[in-house]
Amino acid sequence: MSSRRKKKVKIKWGRFLLCIFVVCAVVLAGLLFWPLPDKAEPSEANTQNISDTAEDTELSPEPAEQTEFSLLIRCAGDVMAHMPQVRSAKRSDGTYDFSENYVYVTKYFEEADLSLANFETTFSGDGSYSGYPGFDSPLVLANNVYDAGIDVALFANNHMLDSRLKGARNTVKVLREAGFTTVVGARYETTDDRSAIREVNGVKVGIVAYTYETALVNGKRTLNGSYMDSSAPDYINTFRYAKGSDGKTHVNSEDLASIKSEIEWCRQSGAEIVICYFHWGTEYRQTPDNADKELAQFA
Repeated sequence: MSSRRKKKVKIKWGRFLLCIFVVCAVVLAGLLFWPLPDKAEPSEANTQNISDTAEDTELSPEPAEQTEFSLLIRCAGDVMAHMPQVRSAKRSDGTYDFSENYVYVTKYFEEADLSLANFETTFSGDGSYSGYPGFDSPLVLANNVYDAGIDVALFANNHMLDSRLKGARNTVKVLREAGFTTVVGARYETTDDRSAIREVNGVKVGIVAYTYETALVNGKRTLNGSYMDSSAPDYINTFRYAKGSDGKTHVNSEDLASIKSEIEWCRQSGAEIVICYFHWGTEYRQTPDNADKELAQFA
């Protein structure tokens, strides 16, 4: 074969391969970039068939649509009044007004969907007031805190028996009369619920509150180092610490069962969110105790 013929064959094969490449490229581009047709609407006949079938067959329900919501919750603590504060709240006519204490924080409580505050004082109502170590405040303090935008009054702390059980029960009554429809941590009657459900923006929020007891003295239970009335556990939510077989301090198993029961009660009552308020920790210590970490994990 002459060199000229060889050249012609090479040219023909080159053109053939080029054509194949171009065809493949066009097909690939069509698959990648050509817009797909919209889903065809069912014909009248198809629509009729679907309708007829629906009459004879139970259609599965539509899956529940998940919704998102925003909920701003703020918690403050602890509300108390030492005697210098009580004296500064006294007016010339002999009444008391603590409202000035909250003028700079009211906006933060009011803009929240739910605001909670722990009252670490009592309202015995006997007209005599005291600060540390046994807090007993003018009743108007409850009204001033409510007017500042707090929705939920938490009453579970080591000072809740400062005016004995009678004062604790009266504190619950005063808080309710001030406008707090939700008071958690103590109850006025043993028939009252220990925990509470509060609906906020269509969401049910469960609230559980407990405080720690101090060590037994002469075999008797104490709160803040003072003897508790024998019937106090029927009215207030507390938990005890106990040494375990490992030599470490843990929360009493009986009290853990009580806390668990209250959380379950909230869930069974429809709570989608449960807030557990624990008044705990070693005073002036900057880190939590192991027993408190365990309780948090348990909750």
